[in-house]
Amino acid sequence: MVTAEYLELVKTEVAELSQRLKRQVLGDLYAVTGIYEGIYDLAKRNAALLTELIGRADRARKDDARRDNEVFRGSNKRLSRLSRSFGPKPGHRCRRERKSASTTFFG
Repeated sequence: MVTAEYLELVKTEVAELSQRLKRQVLGDLYAVTGIYEGIYDLAKRNAALLTELIGRADRARKDDARRDNEVFRGSNKRLSRLSRSFGPKPGHRCRRERKSASTTFFG
């Protein structure tokens, strides 16, 4: 049987546990907030450096892309000239019939 005294004792114990839990959660919240503020301050102090590094990386990536495009453009020109030298001469008509893919592989 539950008595009024026992019920009051349980209420008091639950209230104490609730207060301990609240203090623990608040302490954890303050600790996490402090960590976040530290990271924020560090990032804020180094924002200019990070912005400069990101800008340098972007410029380097664009320069590499331009350089790569120049290499491909030059290769394309050379291959075009080479293929023209092996192609039919002006005014020459090809007399061979081309077979379609269906007749070539399955016919």
